[in-house]
Amino acid sequence: MDHSGPFVFNELLKGYLSESLNPQQLALFFEMSAAPENTEILAEIFRKELKTVLPDLTNQEQIEEAWVKLRAEKEKHPRRFVQMRMVYRWVAIVICLLGVTLVLYQLKQSKNHAVIASIQAAVKTPAWLKAEHMGAVLILAGGDSLALDDQDKGVIATQDGIQVIQSGGVVRYSGISQSLVYNEIRTGKGKLWRAILPDQTVVWLNGNSSIKYPLQFSSDTRSVEMTGEVYFEVVHNPAKPFLVHILLTTPASRRDQQSTIEDLGTTFNVRSYRDDSVTTATLVEGSVMVTQNIQQATLTAGQQSVVGTDRNEFRIVQKANINEALAWKNGVFYFQNAGLPKVMKQIADWYQVGVVYKGNAGGKLFSGQISKSLPLSYVLEGLQQPGVKFSLNGDQITVIQE
Repeated sequence: MDHSGPFVFNELLKGYLSESLNPQQLALFFEMSAAPENTEILAEIFRKELKTVLPDLTNQEQIEEAWVKLRAEKEKHPRRFVQMRMVYRWVAIVICLLGVTLVLYQLKQSKNHAVIASIQAAVKTPAWLKAEHMGAVLILAGGDSLALDDQDKGVIATQDGIQVIQSGGVVRYSGISQSLVYNEIRTGKGKLWRAILPDQTVVWLNGNSSIKYPLQFSSDTRSVEMTGEVYFEVVHNPAKPFLVHILLTTPASRRDQQSTIEDLGTTFNVRSYRDDSVTTATLVEGSVMVTQNIQQATLTAGQQSVVGTDRNEFRIVQKANINEALAWKNGVFYFQNAGLPKVMKQIADWYQVGVVYKGNAGGKLFSGQISKSLPLSYVLEGLQQPGVKFSLNGDQITVIQE
């Protein structure tokens, strides 16, 4: 179906008013509501029903005034209010889109609106995330691969009745599958990507990471597999647990283990690179259950699980450093008493350059935050300190230690 034009929007509007849209259609309706031609349709509704003009959608005061007027009309003319349902629900849409406090209204679809707000935040590209750092490869069910970048492309594939849509550096899905079909997203060094899974869970992938997921989750669970580092904003469904399976390869024995995280209403970050000595799950909101072999623990907000990949370590950090765990997603390098090799590895991966060392290896430690949106030369200038200097020549950094 062509996702454009007044006909499609009118049909979605009718579906919204009758509360018959599925989550994918609801997401599309919110997306299309911002188009100028559709704003004109809604303005006409305001003129007919409220005898006024559509408020400026960028002006929160005007929106709140419209809402107050609508509530007053409801109290004075409760029967007429039934006929004004379309206007009532549009004002609610506007309030939701602009993030006005939830106490201003009550809606049957409040859960769906929360989902859409999360989707809109995911689609909006952060200012620090530049085009050169946005990219991934999408592996389709049949094994074909598609290169993903920051460009809008629309529908890029159709699999078993499900459309794969790329828009603004995000992959999302529309439709219903009749069979178990998997997709996988893989990022390279210095590349990030975002996806909205079929259940509307939002995921961010850091560089050198992957996530594999079905296009139609089973009736009892929602299971995904990951490597590297992934940030999850899970749409909670107690009847259908969301499970994250992490494949661990132990450096010592090259033996594969598996750690599992079960969402209990959650936003969390998981880091599990092969070069790391531990796998961490850092909980931002809600709770998760972490299982490693026969060991199990439930995390609450602000805690972090640490699973060793070489000696079967399993422990809980009660007060995790959330800023450090989410630094990659928030566009900063975060160093806290970090040694020079750790610092330079992050920089080399992000800017995709090589590093060579000259002089004596010292025990210099670095602490602080640096924006990833800065040019490499600025970052190196900020890192300079007595005894450590940096020289940049093309795509190679020379670290000079005195």
